[in-house]
This record gives sequence, C-alpha cells and structure tokens, in this order.
Amino acid sequence: MKGLSPVIAVVLLLVISVASFFIYKSWYISYKEEQLTKEQYLVEKSVAEFLSSIRIYHVDIENGKIYIINDGYRNLTNLKLYAINSSGEFLIGTKDLLEPRSVWVVYYNLTNVSLLYVTSDEGVYDKYLIR
Repeated sequence: MKGLSPVIAVVLLLVISVASFFIYKSWYISYKEEQLTKEQYLVEKSVAEFLSSIRIYHVDIENGKIYIINDGYRNLTNLKLYAINSSGEFLIGTKDLLEPRSVWVVYYNLTNVSLLYVTSDEGVYDKYLIR
C-alpha cells in the first residue's frame, strides 16, 4: 500500500486551510454584523428614551383631574393611565398620541386610589403616589 505523495498532501492541506479560513471569516462577519445590530438598537433605544419623557405633573383629587405632560421632544403613542387601589389595578384612560409639550387631562374619581402610573409604547413611564 502506497501513501500519498508529498505534493498531494501539501495541496490537500492548503485546500483544507483555505476552506477553514473562509468558513471562519464568514462566521466572524455575520457575528460582527449581529453585534453591530444589537449595539445600534441599544443606541437608538437610548436616544429615543432620552428624547422621550412623560410626567404626571398635577393631580387634583377634589375635582378628579389628572394632568399628564409630554416633557420630551418627540411624539408619544399608545398612552395608558392606570390607577391602583386596594382592589387592584384599573385602566382609567388611554390616548393614541401625545405631542411634545402637550398636556393630557384625565377625569376620574380618585377616591381610594393610592397610585397612578402612565406608560407609552416608547417605553417611558411615570408614577404618582397619592397621599
């Protein structure tokens, strides 16, 4: 039985090495693109949160008025206002869009309500403790 000639062995080693290099390179490029996409998402999310802000800035308990302001620099969408009391959590108001520096006034009987909180699709929220 004869072995491989040295020339064929070298050629096979070169083919295996080159193929391995391209497989590794392909994996590395896709890995880096995935990492970049994650980092881009985190940066965009951070910027969006920086530019977005919501605040429950005044609660008139006697008249049942809740004032919510968009303190940010971009539109807020799909806002939801919740009230919490000893019976649980209740959705008491929704708003599709709140433009920057706009105020949303919600009317609700605040008897027995201990906490209010508002959320938006942009991930910003605020809480207001009623004493």
